[in-house]
Amino acid sequence: MRYGCVTGTNVYCATVHSCTVKEASGKEVQLLDENGCAVDKYLLNNLVYTSDLTGGQISQVFKFADQPSVFFHCQIKLSYKEGTCKRTSDLCPNTARGKREVPSAQDDDGPDVDVFSQSMTVFEIDDPISSRSARELDERLLQLSRRSVCISSITFGILTMLLAALILMSTIVVAVLCLRSRSVKAQSPD
Repeated sequence: MRYGCVTGTNVYCATVHSCTVKEASGKEVQLLDENGCAVDKYLLNNLVYTSDLTGGQISQVFKFADQPSVFFHCQIKLSYKEGTCKRTSDLCPNTARGKREVPSAQDDDGPDVDVFSQSMTVFEIDDPISSRSARELDERLLQLSRRSVCISSITFGILTMLLAALILMSTIVVAVLCLRSRSVKAQSPD
């Protein structure tokens, strides 16, 4: 699992925290607490940050019993960097035993960004994946991607402005045509 942010400037520091994994019927397990510390290191250990805005961890595959799909939800806190990144997760204990007291992440200034995953399907190791089930999964993913539209906020803003300009120009053209038809009717002798 890896989380990261892309930015043109180098003034931010990201901390991933409050991660949960959820199954389709609603059962939920916390992976990272509000400080970014691992709750159960056998599921997911403390994240390792490879840069100011990128962190992740290699973990064993896990799933809920009798549920093939899981959904991940995490929050990412962006804070202004003063020199080096200082995260509340830097104080997380490294052992599998209990946690020591860590300052709360709620004191930090900076926005939280919610990150949701698409469904992740985990196959049983005993169940071989047939070519038919693989094709069905590929078809479902293809249908899902065909229905999805993903555009950046800048592109959305440009499209919205173009649509507004088109509506405004259409309104002006209709108004001018109406005024011309009135003036032509007023000038024509009856």
